Amino acid sequence: MIKIKDDYYKLMLVDTCVISELFKNKGELSKNIFSKVIENRYICFSDETIKELIRSPNIFNEFIEIFSYIPSLVLKSFGMLIDEEIQNYDAQKEIDPVLMLLNQPLWDGGKTDLKTIINSYFSKEFLEKNQQEQMDALNGILDKRQGYPPANKKYTLDEIDLFIELTTWQQLFFRHHSWVLERANMKPTIMAERFPSIQLFCSLVFYKFYINIERNAKLSDMPDLFMASSYPYIDKVITEKDQVELIRQIQKKHKLCNQLT
Repeated sequence: MIKIKDDYYKLMLVDTCVISELFKNKGELSKNIFSKVIENRYICFSDETIKELIRSPNIFNEFIEIFSYIPSLVLKSFGMLIDEEIQNYDAQKEIDPVLMLLNQPLWDGGKTDLKTIINSYFSKEFLEKNQQEQMDALNGILDKRQGYPPANKKYTLDEIDLFIELTTWQQLFFRHHSWVLERANMKPTIMAERFPSIQLFCSLVFYKFYINIERNAKLSDMPDLFMASSYPYIDKVITEKDQVELIRQIQKKHKLCNQLT
């Protein structure tokens, strides 16, 4: 939930696949999503969704036309959220997941130059760097799958929890090597639960690619995994059925992200 002016709004994340369907089928789905705007919710998008839309010019242009008038937000990236979780590790203050406000609420009137706002931030260099980051993440997932088999035929909850904890530390060490070493000298244990963005990412990786070892991991899987890092900081997500089912399993079995609907 965020505060804009004197009012509080819940954050409703809309996935790329939903945006695509929105413009293909402008019927009930559109009505359902837009009706949520007047229910004290702010439509928001992950940076991954914006990147995917930019690579699909026709859908991107429709997106610009609609959301130049409708109030919406872009959420911080996976890396940005990790940075904030590190900065906030000791203080444990509330983290603001919003990167930018794409336009002002409808009652302010007028149309925003949304394309200029987006293109000024999501440059060609930025997009190319992000694609390399996704490729590295994909290779990391594939490299580790054979090295963490279950003790018996199926993974136990303890084995899954251990995987989430170990890979959370691994992500921290990979991204913030100096900070991890500094903390290790101060206290013997870094508390993985203080990094909910990484925990959600690692949980989804496990349930997608370790429970089902035969499932092929593709580069196109990475945006959904990166996007999920924002789930601990939002109120609602509208996404594809498979992702919803995985999140429900994680909520039920691991008590992660329970505020999300």
